[in-house]
Amino acid sequence: MAKKVLKQKFIIGLFDEIEDSIKRFETFFGFNALNSGVEVQRCQQNEIDGIMERYYNKVEMPNENEAVLALMEKNIMDMQLYDYARYLYEYQGVALFGISSNSVE
Repeated sequence: MAKKVLKQKFIIGLFDEIEDSIKRFETFFGFNALNSGVEVQRCQQNEIDGIMERYYNKVEMPNENEAVLALMEKNIMDMQLYDYARYLYEYQGVALFGISSNSVE
């Protein structure tokens, strides 16, 4: 059910693709026509830089040891939904925004 809701009701944005995600939101909602000035772009970039500095965790995923595997197994449904959201991000890039991708079938 969650996959169906994501597909039918959401434009997917990914934190690790924040700049592209914001551009997609602007395009989809028609904000890009309003945000064409240099000052707006500079303000937006400052905000993105601040978000990335505060929240982006550059720590790599630990090796798959027993604890990590147990966590992933316990959260298997969340992991599947996350993987599906990543798939939808690529799919929407092609279907809605004309971005070519080899990973979407």
